[in-house]
This record gives sequence, C-alpha cells and structure tokens, in this order.
Amino acid sequence: MNISGYMLVFTGTQELFPVIDEVFSPIIRQFKKINVGDFEDKKETEECIIKPLEKIGIRPESFLDIETYSDISEIHNLSKTYMKYN
Repeated sequence: MNISGYMLVFTGTQELFPVIDEVFSPIIRQFKKINVGDFEDKKETEECIIKPLEKIGIRPESFLDIETYSDISEIHNLSKTYMKYN
C-alpha cells in the first residue's frame, strides 16, 4: 500500500465486502466502497472501457473492433446478463 503509482482495486458483487471483512477484518476500513449500477446503454459501457485506455496512451482500436463495436456490445450484454442473475 506504500508503493507510489499503484492502486489496488477489488471488484465484485455486494457479497464481496462481508466476505473480505470476515477474513481480513481490519482491511475493510482501508478501502473506499463505490457502488456502480448497471450501465443504461452501450455508450456508457464504451466510455467505461475506452476512455481509461486512451488516457494511458493505449489505442483501443489495436485490440477492439471499433468499426462495428461488436466487442463493446458483447461486454455490455455479458455484464447485463451477469447483473440480472446475481
């Protein structure tokens, strides 16, 4: 936690923090919990994926199908399906 330039991020469902708290009881107090709701449309999913990559100098079109956005659509649909059933 004292290495500059790095950040530890946990992501998961609502059930993650109680489990972490049971196993590492003091660690939970060192994290900021940010609830993220469903993306309303594919444009939000696209921005969430592409903007951080561009910010650090990675060209998304080098590995994502930007012309058809099929990769973005697939990620969007997978995340919506996961959220619906969990």
